Amino acid sequence: MIITAGIGLSSRAGPADVFDMLTTLARAAHVLTFVGVGTLDQRRDNSALIDGVAEFAPIAISGFSASQLGAVSVHAPNSWVLDTVGTPSVAEASAMCAARLYAANANGAAEQARIADVAHRKGVRPTHRVAIDVLVPKTLGRYVTGAVACATWTDRVWTDRVSLADTNYSTAHTTD
Repeated sequence: MIITAGIGLSSRAGPADVFDMLTTLARAAHVLTFVGVGTLDQRRDNSALIDGVAEFAPIAISGFSASQLGAVSVHAPNSWVLDTVGTPSVAEASAMCAARLYAANANGAAEQARIADVAHRKGVRPTHRVAIDVLVPKTLGRYVTGAVACATWTDRVWTDRVSLADTNYSTAHTTD
């Protein structure tokens, strides 16, 4: 499971506003921190965002274009935000985009390492379906909005029959 936050912020926001929002979101999601934070690409280098995130935890900030964010269906689209920045949502949409981004990165690294031997020997390639859900919907703060999304792997589809037991390494494969 990968938990990410999305942050939308006004030019008037300060680092404390961002920190307070991340703290509020973490409490609401019942987590200590996030894998990453997503935002509108135009705000990714905003000093208040960078400093507020750094004060909260050493986590990455990913920026997404208005068209990427606009392609995401959200619970609380906002016509004012659409007119202002070109997307109906920043907080929820960027949380969901960040969850998908980090899930793709995790899937590519950890899962491939875990089953590389089996896939090579059996000539199969697994694929995964990732579900992205909003855990904490759009939350309003002082000059900041936030949301939390979660990426989970829903199932495993194999191009050939391989049981999950085949992907576990037995003690015979370990080295001393």
